[in-house]
Amino acid sequence: MNDRFRILFRVLIIFVFLIIIDNRVLREPIGRLYFAGTETATKWSGYMDGAVQAGERAAREILHAMGKISKDEIWQEEPEAEDMPALPFEETFLDRHLPSVSGFLRFVGASLFLSAMGGALWMTKDTLQRIIN
Repeated sequence: MNDRFRILFRVLIIFVFLIIIDNRVLREPIGRLYFAGTETATKWSGYMDGAVQAGERAAREILHAMGKISKDEIWQEEPEAEDMPALPFEETFLDRHLPSVSGFLRFVGASLFLSAMGGALWMTKDTLQRIIN
């Protein structure tokens, strides 16, 4: 009985860690290996704009590692192009509220965590009833 609860507790800890973890960990370089992709973007994660932003950020991190730019220049907004200004666009309800890939994974992790907690409470209820009776 205790082994089941120990395993369940470890699984719950892992899911909590995965839910709380931020995509900052995904952006951290490992040695000379730098990561860029839409999942590592700070804005528009899951979209092409996020992939472009992450690629530019990773390129600036490499330039900083080579000593070409300062650390302050890594996290900067790209200036708007003068020859092609951005046009305003209308966001639909779905565009605003559908989750990105990381948002979806957090939702799935939270759902699994809550389901596991419910299962643990349900198993504990039966154990407590046996102890009382």
